[in-house]
Amino acid sequence: MGYVRSGIVIFKKLIGAYADSAVSVIIHEASHFLDTMATTDEQYYITPFLSAWGRSHPDLAINNADSIAGYVVDGD
Repeated sequence: MGYVRSGIVIFKKLIGAYADSAVSVIIHEASHFLDTMATTDEQYYITPFLSAWGRSHPDLAINNADSIAGYVVDGD
C-alpha cells in the first residue's frame, strides 16, 4: 500500500480505503524515517497475532513499524 524512499509513496488503491487503514499505512511508513523513529519491519499486519508476537518479543516489537501503527490506530 505504500513505501518509503526519499518520501512516502502511497499507492492509489489506498485512496478510498477505510480511514484506519489509510492512517495505519501513513503512520507505518512515516515511522521508518530516521528523524522520526527509524523503525524496522520485523512483522507485518495489524492482527491479534501481532499483539501476541509483541508480548513474546518486546525487544523487537518496540521498534516494529506495524506495532507502532497498531498502537496509534487501535491503542493495542
